[in-house]
Amino acid sequence: MSVLDKLKIVALAPKVKRSVEQDRRTKLVEQLAEQLKIVEATLGGTAYQRSKSVWITDNVGNRSKVQRSVKLRQWWTVGTNGAVQFGLRYGAVPLEVKAGMSAIEVSKLADVPLLIKALVQAVDRVRELSDASVPFSFDTHAMIYSDSAPALEFALHKEFAERRVIMSNFRKEFFRVSLNEVEEAVARLAPTASFFKDREAQEWHETLARRNVEILSLQSAAAKSLPATI
Repeated sequence: MSVLDKLKIVALAPKVKRSVEQDRRTKLVEQLAEQLKIVEATLGGTAYQRSKSVWITDNVGNRSKVQRSVKLRQWWTVGTNGAVQFGLRYGAVPLEVKAGMSAIEVSKLADVPLLIKALVQAVDRVRELSDASVPFSFDTHAMIYSDSAPALEFALHKEFAERRVIMSNFRKEFFRVSLNEVEEAVARLAPTASFFKDREAQEWHETLARRNVEILSLQSAAAKSLPATI
């Protein structure tokens, strides 16, 4: 028996192409992770620096690879009262967390690492849920920032317990509620929590638009097939 006979030989599976939304979320998580390193270095009294390899050509045409520092941009600003505004970005483009608003405010710079970690968890949670077991990729319609997130999550689950989609398995956290109902419950259960709406939901809105077109088409066809008078 050869060595290969002891191994499990299979056909190479085709590479699964990620969606545009998945690529964007992955890039956003990477950028947030770097911002976390920057703010942690700032709090520690040091400077975070990242370098990249580039090729250069000297006067006689010889090429060599060298390390160059990458210019980094911090995503936060500190106000005169010490409050910190952290602005979400995708590359160089600001991201709105609420209509006309692209920043989240915390009381001090020391709170920014916790905020960034919460944002990373939120993006990762959406990415993990977006698999083949659901009809759409999970779109972020809203984001809640709370100092007591686990307690608020438990309270919301209890608030909407009778609205669960699956009553036989409480690990499946799906509820049939509107965004306005969630916002009202958050305002009542955790008045200090921030509720930021997002209008992405690309796949959902595209599906609604196509369904509306199909409904109008069916209505038009039905109107043509029926006589004007009986």
